[in-house]
Amino acid sequence: MRTGRALAGRGQQSCLESANVIVIADDILPRPDLGGRAAGMRAWGIGQGLEANGLRVFYAVRTRWWPQDQPLPEPKPNEAYWSSPAELGRLLRRMKHGAIVNCSYPSILPAAVEDSLLIQDSHGPRLIEGAFRNRCAAKLAAWRETTAYAKADYFICAGFRQQNYFYPWLALSGFDLTETSRFLVVRFGYSETPPARRPVPKRLIFAGTLLPWTDPRSGWQIAAEEVQRVGGELLFITSAHPGDLASKFLTDALNAFRDSPRCRVMDKLPHEAYLRELSSATAAIDVMQRNSERDLAFPTRTIEYLWAGVPPITYDYGEVGELVFRYNAGWATPPRDEASIRSAVREALDRPGVTESKSKNAQYLHQTLLHPKVTTAPLADVCRKGVKRRERRRVSFPRVRGLLLRQVIAVLRRIEGVA
Repeated sequence: MRTGRALAGRGQQSCLESANVIVIADDILPRPDLGGRAAGMRAWGIGQGLEANGLRVFYAVRTRWWPQDQPLPEPKPNEAYWSSPAELGRLLRRMKHGAIVNCSYPSILPAAVEDSLLIQDSHGPRLIEGAFRNRCAAKLAAWRETTAYAKADYFICAGFRQQNYFYPWLALSGFDLTETSRFLVVRFGYSETPPARRPVPKRLIFAGTLLPWTDPRSGWQIAAEEVQRVGGELLFITSAHPGDLASKFLTDALNAFRDSPRCRVMDKLPHEAYLRELSSATAAIDVMQRNSERDLAFPTRTIEYLWAGVPPITYDYGEVGELVFRYNAGWATPPRDEASIRSAVREALDRPGVTESKSKNAQYLHQTLLHPKVTTAPLADVCRKGVKRRERRRVSFPRVRGLLLRQVIAVLRRIEGVA
């Protein structure tokens, strides 16, 4: 088991002691020489937004998913690594004052957090994600969810649809749902300047982590056929999540494109190299089949496309798809309508003027609604002025809890691929 790393020196200790906020990240943060995954990018985006709003942030970074055969990168002065809850507890006890934003699982939090203002973040419906990964564990996970947020003083998530999903769980964890100031939506976005656009004509890109319930295969196939038609290129920069053995059917489908002269398939790249490739794309193929998790998701990869000015050919459901449609920032298509997907791909490849207009709209959308300085401003106020919850009584009526739990399990059993 990989262990964390103690504070390397006085510089890190000084950064920790002077921080207003500790952000607990569930994965390594993105760096120029490293690729990133959604969990680390979410924590990093929140931290960047808080810093843009005048707070001093220290990152407690989990090393759970870092490959065992690779050395960890040296932590920055405002970072420290942890692996076990005990290591995290020792780190948090060194913090002198301020708030904690937990972007990892609530179950890892040590008792040391009870004296600090605690804001729990959830980037997506982890209970549903877990059900897709392992249906046998769904019932146990549902029991845990009934009390998962009991330690938190505030709760944030990435989208308004997600917020509605979480309300019953927050009530079971003792939150008073009439205290609406304790529930915030903090959408995901990027604070850094996007790379300069240098689109190569007729080049499409697919990027991000492969997850078994997303199933982007129909979009891949149509995109591959259309770049073949016009003499273009389809670039894949992707790999399966290290904890997802169930993604094999997607990696097998991906490998089928390796022999195509019009497709390039690469594993995830270091951040700077990835951005160079991203900036060269005309548009992104981002169509996912619909299910209960995708309905609630606020997908990192799609936001990244918008930030970089690469208009996505995405799906027409979900919060982000609605924004893409409203701002004409890409193409929002029904995921099972192959004719609609093909029409969007052809327009992206054959009409550069339309694609360029959508590119500008995509960056305007990101800058206006999704830039971290904008989205985290209310969270920064909470970090400065928030107060701890006084009432923390969990719902103690077994029949009420049992009824809700049975309803949740019934929903989980109906999820495609779980029942």
